[in-house]
Amino acid sequence: MEAQSSAMPRVLFVDDEPGVTAAFRTLLRRAPYEVLTANSARDALGMLAEAPVDVVISDMDMPDMSGSEFLARVRAEHPKTARVVLSGRARLEDTIQAINDAAVFRFLTKPCQAGELTRTINDAIAAKRSRRTSTPPSTEADDTFQRAIETLWVATQPIVSVRERRVVAYEALVRTREPSLPHGGAIIELAERLGRVREIERHIHRAAARVATELPDGTQLLVNLHPSALDDPELVAEDSPFASLSSRVAFEITERARLKPEGPAWDAIRTLRQRGHRIAVDDLGAGYAGLTSLVTLQPDIVKLDMELIRNVDTSPTRSKLVSSLVALSRQLDVRVIAEGVESAAECQHLLTLGCDWMQGYYFARPAAPFPPVTWPTELAA
Repeated sequence: MEAQSSAMPRVLFVDDEPGVTAAFRTLLRRAPYEVLTANSARDALGMLAEAPVDVVISDMDMPDMSGSEFLARVRAEHPKTARVVLSGRARLEDTIQAINDAAVFRFLTKPCQAGELTRTINDAIAAKRSRRTSTPPSTEADDTFQRAIETLWVATQPIVSVRERRVVAYEALVRTREPSLPHGGAIIELAERLGRVREIERHIHRAAARVATELPDGTQLLVNLHPSALDDPELVAEDSPFASLSSRVAFEITERARLKPEGPAWDAIRTLRQRGHRIAVDDLGAGYAGLTSLVTLQPDIVKLDMELIRNVDTSPTRSKLVSSLVALSRQLDVRVIAEGVESAAECQHLLTLGCDWMQGYYFARPAAPFPPVTWPTELAA
């Protein structure tokens, strides 16, 4: 049961040190939240079972259960609760588990400023409310979906080589002029609810193929594939919208569902590769796209999840994890793209970690094909 939107948001802090949880209560005493605390993962799970909580913020190092294990339990048992890590130290294995198994909303490091903490809580609550309100009532859903199809279009966002100062690719991002579906995720969620994913994916693919025919020279278009699209015969048919665009289109495998190691989906991936399409893993470090995907999919490209990139220049944990993933990908001859770059500091730090290909608002926001790029003016050699 989910708390009503009119109720005061409930935030649960979990840390095995009572002094730390007491400090959180004091820090947020004037904030518009109901603040709860627990000093063990077991106690926190009991509290979650009794009443819904909007955001859980957990330390990683606890005696009865690691923070990553605890947050993975929260994800499984209370999927609508946003999950945040706040830790003074975290082992690489714990961090990867928190990303892959718990799908944490954000990482914070101790000591954490009050402003950063409240912004994170507010962002998590806003994201939760957006998911809850983005899907219209079922009586209107079919009409809304039809309007979305009729006004569907594809935006693009550049992927750049910073050192070479050139655009190497664009990501295709679905959009619609239906106001109740403000972003691609909302469109796909509605399609999933109505059982019409294949229908919307086919419309997206046709629109993306049209964009691919107009690409600037020397660039590719990265197209996201919903896992169910890999079961669609049209994707690999001889008259597929992408049939003549193998050198211009790469496919991103999204994290929405796990792929079984055999079956039609893998047959489709092999066929796409044989035709010359490159395969990318989207959101490496989140959800399905864990380290095992580097082994099972053997992609040509990996895209680092934007939650790993945010504040990478000031977060030692993020920096170490990104550095490890970049080094591993280089050893496997896999190209790395950092998603969600939003500042000069993030850009510069990623260069020092060996990551040159980037995507994010710092360079260009998604727009009608093909938006111009703002290049950094001051970067260290």
